[in-house]
Amino acid sequence: MGVDAKLKTVAGRPKDVQLRISPDRFTSEDNGAAVHNAYYELLRVAGSELDVIITPTAKPKTPTPQELRNR
Repeated sequence: MGVDAKLKTVAGRPKDVQLRISPDRFTSEDNGAAVHNAYYELLRVAGSELDVIITPTAKPKTPTPQELRNR
């Protein structure tokens, strides 16, 4: 209580630096894999709910924190 919530991610992407966002606003958790997996699960479930036939393709590999910073 009395403290701002922190984003559950790693600070340091170029946009964060340009906006001068304090690293204290981040937890420094690398949750990229969980977000990546949840996104593709959402796509799968949405397709199923909408009765959309999705051609199975391989899910892309989860990007590393370094790859995300270089985008």
